[in-house]
Amino acid sequence: MPEVERQTIAQIFRYLKELDQLRYPLVKNVSSQSGLIWLRDLPDHPCVERGALGEKIFGGRAVPANTDCDSDFFLKLRRPVLTECPPPPAQIAEWVMPGWTDVTQEALVYDVRPAYSDATGPTATVSFNSDPERISALVRWRMVRESWARTEGPARAALELFERTYEVRTQIEREGERVELVLGDGHLAIPARDIQHPILLRRVTLEFNPDVPEFVFRPTSHPVELYEGVLLQIPDLNGSQKTALAQELTESQYQPFGGDETDRFLRRMAQGLFAPHGEFLGFNPPDERSPGATIWRSPVIFLRRRTLGFSIAVERALQDLSSREELPQALLRIAGFGSVDDGERANSTADGDEDASILFSKEANEEQVRIVRRLRQNQCVVVQGPPGTGKTHTIANLLGHLLAEGKSVLVTAHTTKALRVLRDKVVPRLQPLCVSVLDNDKQSQDQLSNAVQEIAFRLSGSDVEKLLAEAKELEAQRKKLLEDRAAARHQLWEARISEIDDITFGDRHVRPVDAARTVRAGLWADDWIPSPITPGIALPLMPQECVELYRTNGTVTPEDERELSELLPDAQQLPQPTLFAELVREHVLLCHQKDLRPELWDGVESDKHLARFD
Repeated sequence: MPEVERQTIAQIFRYLKELDQLRYPLVKNVSSQSGLIWLRDLPDHPCVERGALGEKIFGGRAVPANTDCDSDFFLKLRRPVLTECPPPPAQIAEWVMPGWTDVTQEALVYDVRPAYSDATGPTATVSFNSDPERISALVRWRMVRESWARTEGPARAALELFERTYEVRTQIEREGERVELVLGDGHLAIPARDIQHPILLRRVTLEFNPDVPEFVFRPTSHPVELYEGVLLQIPDLNGSQKTALAQELTESQYQPFGGDETDRFLRRMAQGLFAPHGEFLGFNPPDERSPGATIWRSPVIFLRRRTLGFSIAVERALQDLSSREELPQALLRIAGFGSVDDGERANSTADGDEDASILFSKEANEEQVRIVRRLRQNQCVVVQGPPGTGKTHTIANLLGHLLAEGKSVLVTAHTTKALRVLRDKVVPRLQPLCVSVLDNDKQSQDQLSNAVQEIAFRLSGSDVEKLLAEAKELEAQRKKLLEDRAAARHQLWEARISEIDDITFGDRHVRPVDAARTVRAGLWADDWIPSPITPGIALPLMPQECVELYRTNGTVTPEDERELSELLPDAQQLPQPTLFAELVREHVLLCHQKDLRPELWDGVESDKHLARFD
């Protein structure tokens, strides 16, 4: 059974790989790439400045002596100032053929021209060589024009290169999430498979300074990579040798603008991967009739699409799948062999259920809480959605939570723009802690410097005890806020559930909508129950008892009603029956003896006072 699962998952990966190749066919010929700039064809002009990063990047030509050897660029392009072609003298102006202003063409003159004697038309033809003065004027003008062409030709070529680079920059700004600029070298040529593409690649940046104006090409901090996509198209390739060379490239980082070390690496690649007919030709292009694989050097800048890594990632996943003993649960579920855990299925936030261990730095919703809980269970989670659904906000919130747990977070993206937008979404107090390692542009370098300085400042100026006390106080405040929010949510839940929960009267349960209809129907008819009343209790009287109660309106006299309306004494203040009986007996005894010894009564009006006991 495990082997069946492994084969099913491998089949899914192979399907994804083939689908990606159908949607984005692999570019095997560099001429099909856009934005091509061959460094071997750079014009020799002061506005085209070659950097000193490599000794052979420009076809083996020496780097100019005035080049800054400490520079981190390999090419600068400035816009040249063009001059107009010197006009021909008046005596040969009518003899010069059109196109004499084109620096790439030779200035030619007509051999003969018609001669006019009057307005009736030509009467004869005149030869250019018939006048020695015309010949001398042409020779002098051609010398002046050739001097102009020697300087103007490279200038116009530099302007064309500048304008082409501007188009490349425009495409990068327009499609920055789809394309990237790459410097390639080590062209692999296999005519039988229509392969003609550099296999040694390094990403570069294109900076533009509008004040000059000037373009600057710089290498990024990304490592040099092999164009593995085209290597995967060769079935009989020496796989172990390729792995060893890839490992060597990772460790040594041979550059596309490198010198002898890069030559030796490409030679080993040609002779090791494509033995026995592989050949390294240096800076000499191969013969079209060469039957075997050849590698030769000619650095070129071009734009490539960013989806190339998908096929490579799938290929590496297939290699890992063949040797992995334990298959990931996520892949098993995708292949239909796994099941969702019950706890994971019920993993949701109930109303009023607040998790105090989740520390978000921004506003959050239930989905973000579920993402954190899923991370704790499975250590991985995929969040997808169309633009504008809050994915960047979610990532910024997760950064705050993970940092609060004492973890370090690495965020990667296909484009620099995506990382900059994410950094802006992070709360201001955490932004200085975000060390941005982006392209080699000035803004990224400034962010990196500021982040390091802020981290060093916080570490040097922080008091551990003070921070712990502040954290404890904030934790107490947060706990109180969570309790208040939970209570408010519970009250809100009760208020909402009361709209649909049954109303209970004793053993009876009535829906609120039915009770509302009954009350509305009995308005001004049944609303006779006096207050105060206790909600939720059953009616204390039976219907017949209510009828008997209303019948007393005719049987009870007004005097009875007044007597019944009097307040009853508090039972706690009345004497006990035995004590009351003893007092009555004593009262009766005293009444019989009031005629004895009358001097003891002091003339008290006993009848008036005794009436109070009636």
